[in-house]
Parts: sequence; C-alpha cells; structure tokens
Amino acid sequence: MELVELTPLSGALVGLPGIDGLSTEQRKRLTITVELVSNPSIVFMDEPTSGLDARAAAIVMRTMRNIVNTGRTIVCTIHQPSIDIFESFDELLFMKRGGELIYASPLGPKSSELIISYFEAIEGVQKIRYGYNPATWMLEYFCRETQQDLFNAMGSMYSAILFISITNGTAVQPVVSVERFVSYRERAAGMYSALSFAFAQVVIEFPYVFAQAMIYSTIFYSMASFVWTVDRFIWYLFFMYFTMLYFTFYGMMTMAVTPNHNVDHCCSILYVVEPFHWFYDSSQGMETDTYCFFMESLVEN
Repeated sequence: MELVELTPLSGALVGLPGIDGLSTEQRKRLTITVELVSNPSIVFMDEPTSGLDARAAAIVMRTMRNIVNTGRTIVCTIHQPSIDIFESFDELLFMKRGGELIYASPLGPKSSELIISYFEAIEGVQKIRYGYNPATWMLEYFCRETQQDLFNAMGSMYSAILFISITNGTAVQPVVSVERFVSYRERAAGMYSALSFAFAQVVIEFPYVFAQAMIYSTIFYSMASFVWTVDRFIWYLFFMYFTMLYFTFYGMMTMAVTPNHNVDHCCSILYVVEPFHWFYDSSQGMETDTYCFFMESLVEN
C-alpha cells in the first residue's frame, strides 16, 4: 500500500466508476497493487496514463517509479505522452504498426532533445515546432509515412487491375459481336433460345477468367511485395477475380445493347471506367472503407 501510495485509502470502498468510491487514477493504482501481490519480476501495463489529466498521470508515473526502484521491471505501452512523462521512462522502444522497430534508446532528462535531433537528421522529416510534444511529432510523421505506403499500394493496384480489366472488357466485345450474328441465324432455325445462348456465353467465362486472375495475381502480388500469407492472397485473388468478371460482363452487356462494334466501343470509353472509378475513389461509404482496410492488410504485417 505504501509503495503505490494508497495507505490513506486503505479503508475506502472501491465503489462504482464515475459514481462513488475511488477516482480513475486511484483505481489504476489499485489495479497495479493487485498485480504486485504475486511479487512479479516484470509488470506489463497497457497505456496506464490513458484517460487521466496531467496531475493524475504524474501520480501514476510516480507510483511506477516507486515500483521500479524496488528492482522490478515495468514494460508498458503509452500513446502520445507529455514531455515530462516521456522523459520519466528509462528506455524507449519506438515501433510502427506491424512490429517494425523504428528507434530504441535510453531515456531520461533532456533525452527528448537527442531524439528530436536524431529524427530531424533524416531526410524528408519536417522540423518540430517550438513547444510541440516530441512524442506526438514522431507519431504524426510515421503515421503519414504509413499512409503514403498505403496510397502507393492502392495506386499500383488501381493501375494494374484497371489495365487488365479494361483489356478483358474490350477483348470480349469482338467475340460477342461475331457470335451474335451466328445466334440470330441459329435462333431463326429454332436450334436454341436466346436464354441458352446468353447462359453459355456467361458460364464459359468463369473458368477462363479464374485462370487468368490466378496467373496475373501471382505475378503482381510478388512484384508488389505484399505480405505473403495464404488468407491475404486468397482475398486478393477474390478481389481481382470478381473485378475482372465485372469488366468482362460489362463489355458483353454493352455489346448486347448496341447495334454494332463501333457504337459499342464509343459507349465503353464513356461508361466502362466510371463504376470502377466510383468504387475505388468514393470518399464515403462501405466500399472505400473496405478497400482501404483490405489494402492496409496487404502492405503491413
């Protein structure tokens, strides 16, 4: 109790959060006390200062320092700490999403100046503003870097899939145009119905497009240096396959509703890109959120 400075509250009731009993900061110290009962050599904490004001956070940090002074080790994650809290730690392990190590160094008084000089020496890193929180500055920079990696991956995939899919859509149109005149003659002879002809045209594309998507996806996935796991590759293949099917069927549809191949080609130029462009570039809606989340999973571990 003395170690975590809770002796004056030894007879208090814990109570209900936000209603009565202990405050948020006191509850955090009580949680730490419970963990110390088993006398661990290492204590892991997840953002112990979250939700606390400056005074309460300072008290929690003082409690952590008291524990460290007994010979125990504390490992904790902390998000955007103030300068005082930042420099109260003994060591810093700065990592980006995916477990990639960015910076590791001892900390202490005035250590933020050393870290700032280290990162400002990196080409392309913007200088920190006077009085700005160093922890926030570092997080903002590397968050922007992660976003840039994501945008690059999205752009490369956009270009790759747009190229192969439009090629599919335009390549199928001359075939449909020729087969349409054959179907007119054979329908007039009563050999089969229009539904049977359309069904056969659609079904034959499924295995062909799948083989095409498998070959193309394997090559592009390797060249783009995406994360190689089975589930992510299957999701990527799924996305590529159905996008290529969409363009193929769209090309068949435009050919079916236009009188000849020349008119169909003009319609394809005007309309084939727009639905795909909306799906990728819309600023709102589930489609864009899902695509961004999907791309983020490909470029990060």
